[in-house]
Amino acid sequence: MSQGKEHPSDDEATVKTVLVVEDDTGIGSFLVQAISQETPHHAMLVADGLQAIKAVSNIKPSLFILDYQLPRNQRSSPKKRDCETENYRYEQTA
Repeated sequence: MSQGKEHPSDDEATVKTVLVVEDDTGIGSFLVQAISQETPHHAMLVADGLQAIKAVSNIKPSLFILDYQLPRNQRSSPKKRDCETENYRYEQTA
């Protein structure tokens, strides 16, 4: 990751929020740091599906990166139906 990368000012580019859903804090922190350093966007980390569902409702992220192998709980695993809304589309990539 480059340390001296310059980003456009907020006036030049719209800063968007990326929500990272990862229960492994090492991996999650790495992703948040990489996004923050390498893009003009804000990154936020949550550790489970329940927090993710609340965050999607509250902060309206432009993108969220979901650990597809989060521990399964009946009440804390975001499913396709939980993630898809009028403004969001669920897209499995792996």
